[in-house]
Amino acid sequence: MKQILKASIPEIKLAAVEKALQYTFNTRTVESIELLTGGLSSALVYKITVSGKPCKRLSGMQA
Repeated sequence: MKQILKASIPEIKLAAVEKALQYTFNTRTVESIELLTGGLSSALVYKITVSGKPCKRLSGMQA
Protein backbone atom coordinates (compact mmCIF):
# COMPACT_ATOMS: atom_id res chain seq x y z
CA MET A 1 0.00 0.00 0.00
CA LYS A 2 3.03 2.26 -0.13
CA GLN A 3 1.87 3.30 -3.60
CA ILE A 4 -1.14 5.03 -2.00
CA LEU A 5 1.18 7.21 0.07
CA LYS A 6 3.56 7.87 -2.82
CA ALA A 7 0.66 8.98 -5.01
CA SER A 8 -0.69 11.41 -2.39
CA ILE A 9 2.14 12.67 -0.17
CA PRO A 10 4.91 14.94 -1.46
CA GLU A 11 8.11 12.88 -1.73
CA ILE A 12 10.03 15.21 0.59
CA LYS A 13 7.49 14.47 3.37
CA LEU A 14 7.03 10.74 2.76
CA ALA A 15 9.57 9.49 5.33
CA ALA A 16 8.09 11.70 8.06
CA VAL A 17 4.56 10.51 7.27
CA GLU A 18 5.62 6.86 7.35
CA LYS A 19 7.38 7.41 10.69
CA ALA A 20 4.27 9.11 12.12
CA LEU A 21 2.04 6.25 10.93
CA GLN A 22 4.36 3.67 12.48
CA TYR A 23 4.47 5.54 15.79
CA THR A 24 0.74 6.28 15.94
CA PHE A 25 -0.80 3.12 14.48
CA ASN A 26 2.10 0.64 14.76
CA THR A 27 1.89 0.12 10.98
CA ARG A 28 2.75 1.96 7.79
CA THR A 29 -0.10 0.36 5.85
CA VAL A 30 -2.76 2.82 4.73
CA GLU A 31 -6.14 1.61 3.47
CA SER A 32 -7.14 4.93 1.97
CA ILE A 33 -6.04 8.54 1.85
CA GLU A 34 -8.04 11.56 0.74
CA LEU A 35 -6.88 15.14 0.32
CA LEU A 36 -9.30 17.47 2.12
CA THR A 37 -9.86 20.73 0.27
CA GLY A 38 -11.88 23.87 0.73
CA GLY A 39 -10.00 25.59 3.54
CA LEU A 40 -8.22 28.92 3.46
CA SER A 41 -4.83 27.49 4.40
CA SER A 42 -2.23 26.34 1.89
CA ALA A 43 -1.39 23.39 4.18
CA LEU A 44 -2.11 19.92 2.82
CA VAL A 45 -4.68 18.17 5.03
CA TYR A 46 -5.54 14.51 4.56
CA LYS A 47 -8.08 12.04 5.86
CA ILE A 48 -6.46 8.63 6.12
CA THR A 49 -7.81 5.22 7.12
CA VAL A 50 -5.53 2.76 8.89
CA SER A 51 -6.75 -0.62 10.15
CA GLY A 52 -10.36 0.44 9.57
CA LYS A 53 -9.97 3.57 11.69
CA PRO A 54 -10.19 7.01 10.08
CA CYS A 55 -7.69 9.61 11.19
CA LYS A 56 -9.28 12.89 10.25
CA ARG A 57 -6.17 15.01 9.92
CA LEU A 58 -2.64 14.65 8.77
CA SER A 59 -1.57 18.22 8.36
CA GLY A 60 1.27 20.64 8.70
CA MET A 61 2.60 20.10 5.22
CA GLN A 62 2.74 23.08 2.92
CA ALA A 63 1.91 22.54 -0.73
